[in-house]
Amino acid sequence: MKLKIEQLQALDCLLHIISSKEGYSMSGKNIQAVIKLENQFWTGKFLIQDRAIITQTDMYGDQREESAYNIEQFNSLFQHLTGYSKKLENRFHDNPLKTSDSLHLQYLILTSILSKTGDPSSFPLHRVMYNAKSLDGKCEIPFIDLTSYAEIELVSLIEIADE
Repeated sequence: MKLKIEQLQALDCLLHIISSKEGYSMSGKNIQAVIKLENQFWTGKFLIQDRAIITQTDMYGDQREESAYNIEQFNSLFQHLTGYSKKLENRFHDNPLKTSDSLHLQYLILTSILSKTGDPSSFPLHRVMYNAKSLDGKCEIPFIDLTSYAEIELVSLIEIADE
Protein backbone atom coordinates (compact mmCIF):
# COMPACT_ATOMS: atom_id res chain seq x y z
CA MET A 1 0.00 0.00 0.00
CA LYS A 2 1.47 3.35 -1.06
CA LEU A 3 1.18 6.10 1.55
CA LYS A 4 2.28 9.70 1.89
CA ILE A 5 4.89 10.33 4.57
CA GLU A 6 2.27 12.21 6.59
CA GLN A 7 0.13 9.06 6.61
CA LEU A 8 3.11 7.06 7.86
CA GLN A 9 3.57 9.65 10.60
CA ALA A 10 -0.12 9.27 11.43
CA LEU A 11 0.39 5.50 11.52
CA ASP A 12 3.21 6.01 14.04
CA CYS A 13 0.76 8.02 16.18
CA LEU A 14 -1.84 5.25 15.96
CA LEU A 15 0.73 2.57 16.80
CA HIS A 16 1.82 4.63 19.80
CA ILE A 17 -1.78 4.90 20.99
CA ILE A 18 -2.59 1.20 20.76
CA SER A 19 0.72 0.18 22.31
CA SER A 20 0.51 2.60 25.23
CA LYS A 21 -3.11 2.19 26.32
CA GLU A 22 -4.05 -0.47 28.82
CA GLY A 23 -6.65 -2.90 27.60
CA TYR A 24 -5.25 -3.12 24.08
CA SER A 25 -3.68 -6.42 22.99
CA MET A 26 -0.64 -4.53 21.64
CA SER A 27 -0.13 -2.67 24.94
CA GLY A 28 3.54 -2.56 25.92
CA LYS A 29 4.74 -3.82 22.54
CA ASN A 30 7.05 -1.94 20.18
CA ILE A 31 5.21 -2.20 16.84
CA GLN A 32 6.78 -0.50 13.82
CA ALA A 33 5.96 -0.07 10.17
CA VAL A 34 7.97 -1.90 7.52
CA ILE A 35 8.49 0.09 4.34
CA LYS A 36 10.11 -0.65 1.01
CA LEU A 37 12.61 1.87 -0.37
CA GLU A 38 14.74 1.18 -3.44
CA ASN A 39 13.99 -2.58 -3.26
CA GLN A 40 15.10 -2.79 0.38
CA PHE A 41 12.91 -3.26 3.47
CA TRP A 42 13.30 -0.84 6.39
CA THR A 43 11.80 -0.35 9.81
CA GLY A 44 12.04 2.64 12.10
CA LYS A 45 10.02 5.54 13.47
CA PHE A 46 8.54 8.47 11.60
CA LEU A 47 8.24 10.60 14.73
CA ILE A 48 10.37 11.41 17.75
CA GLN A 49 7.89 10.75 20.48
CA ASP A 50 7.93 10.68 24.27
CA ARG A 51 4.58 9.57 25.61
CA ALA A 52 2.00 11.87 24.00
CA ILE A 53 4.52 14.53 22.91
CA ILE A 54 6.14 14.67 19.48
CA THR A 55 9.31 16.77 19.30
CA GLN A 56 11.51 18.10 16.55
CA THR A 57 14.34 20.59 16.12
CA ASP A 58 14.55 23.08 13.27
CA MET A 59 17.36 25.36 12.15
CA TYR A 60 16.63 28.82 10.76
CA GLY A 61 19.99 30.19 9.71
CA ASP A 62 22.03 30.05 12.91
CA GLN A 63 18.92 29.89 15.12
CA ARG A 64 17.77 26.60 16.59
CA GLU A 65 14.08 26.13 17.40
CA GLU A 66 12.56 23.28 19.40
CA SER A 67 8.94 22.36 18.69
CA ALA A 68 6.67 20.08 20.68
CA TYR A 69 3.27 18.80 19.60
CA ASN A 70 0.75 16.87 21.65
CA ILE A 71 -0.45 13.99 19.47
CA GLU A 72 -4.03 14.97 20.34
CA GLN A 73 -3.47 18.10 18.22
CA PHE A 74 -3.97 15.91 15.17
CA ASN A 75 -7.74 15.87 15.68
CA SER A 76 -8.93 14.08 12.55
CA LEU A 77 -6.69 11.14 13.41
CA PHE A 78 -8.16 10.81 16.91
CA GLN A 79 -11.73 11.28 15.72
CA HIS A 80 -11.33 8.50 13.18
CA LEU A 81 -9.63 6.15 15.66
CA THR A 82 -12.38 6.72 18.25
CA GLY A 83 -15.19 6.46 15.71
CA TYR A 84 -13.76 3.36 14.08
CA SER A 85 -13.21 1.69 17.46
CA LYS A 86 -16.84 2.28 18.42
CA LYS A 87 -18.03 1.01 15.04
CA LEU A 88 -15.96 -2.18 15.49
CA GLU A 89 -17.34 -2.72 18.99
CA ASN A 90 -20.93 -2.28 17.77
CA ARG A 91 -20.40 -4.66 14.86
CA PHE A 92 -18.38 -7.39 16.55
CA HIS A 93 -19.35 -6.88 20.22
CA ASP A 94 -15.65 -6.34 20.89
CA ASN A 95 -12.90 -4.26 19.38
CA PRO A 96 -10.25 -6.17 17.40
CA LEU A 97 -7.87 -3.25 18.04
CA LYS A 98 -8.13 -4.19 21.72
CA THR A 99 -8.47 -7.95 21.53
CA SER A 100 -6.54 -9.23 18.51
CA ASP A 101 -2.84 -10.14 18.59
CA SER A 102 -2.83 -10.45 14.79
CA LEU A 103 -0.49 -7.87 13.26
CA HIS A 104 -2.20 -8.46 9.91
CA LEU A 105 -5.63 -7.56 11.36
CA GLN A 106 -4.11 -4.52 13.10
CA TYR A 107 -2.56 -3.51 9.76
CA LEU A 108 -5.92 -3.80 7.97
CA ILE A 109 -7.75 -1.76 10.62
CA LEU A 110 -5.08 0.96 10.93
CA THR A 111 -4.65 1.40 7.17
CA SER A 112 -8.43 1.67 6.86
CA ILE A 113 -8.39 4.45 9.46
CA LEU A 114 -5.54 6.18 7.57
CA SER A 115 -7.54 6.11 4.34
CA LYS A 116 -10.33 8.06 6.08
CA THR A 117 -8.30 10.74 7.89
CA GLY A 118 -8.61 13.40 5.21
CA ASP A 119 -5.72 15.70 4.36
CA PRO A 120 -2.67 14.47 6.23
CA SER A 121 -0.62 17.53 5.21
CA SER A 122 -1.62 19.19 8.49
CA PHE A 123 1.29 17.30 10.07
CA PRO A 124 4.00 20.04 10.21
CA LEU A 125 6.73 17.47 10.81
CA HIS A 126 10.02 16.49 9.19
CA ARG A 127 9.80 13.93 6.39
CA VAL A 128 12.24 11.49 7.99
CA MET A 129 12.43 7.89 9.18
CA TYR A 130 14.40 7.83 12.46
CA ASN A 131 16.48 4.92 13.77
CA ALA A 132 16.23 3.20 10.41
CA LYS A 133 17.21 -0.45 10.24
CA SER A 134 17.24 -2.67 7.19
CA LEU A 135 15.41 -5.92 7.76
CA ASP A 136 18.36 -7.90 6.44
CA GLY A 137 20.36 -6.52 9.39
CA LYS A 138 23.13 -5.10 7.21
CA CYS A 139 22.45 -1.42 7.82
CA GLU A 140 21.44 0.69 10.81
CA ILE A 141 21.45 4.47 10.44
CA PRO A 142 20.12 7.33 12.57
CA PHE A 143 17.69 8.57 9.90
CA ILE A 144 16.61 8.42 6.27
CA ASP A 145 15.58 11.69 4.61
CA LEU A 146 12.32 10.97 2.79
CA THR A 147 11.70 14.41 1.27
CA SER A 148 12.30 13.17 -2.27
CA TYR A 149 9.52 10.55 -2.01
CA ALA A 150 5.92 11.51 -2.83
CA GLU A 151 4.70 8.13 -1.59
CA ILE A 152 6.30 5.20 0.20
CA GLU A 153 5.24 1.58 0.11
CA LEU A 154 4.04 0.24 3.47
CA VAL A 155 4.42 -3.53 3.37
CA SER A 156 3.85 -4.75 6.93
CA LEU A 157 3.93 -4.19 10.67
CA ILE A 158 6.52 -5.88 12.87
CA GLU A 159 7.08 -6.26 16.59
CA ILE A 160 10.56 -5.10 17.57
CA ALA A 161 12.17 -6.59 20.67
CA ASP A 162 13.07 -3.84 23.14
CA GLU A 163 16.78 -3.19 23.19
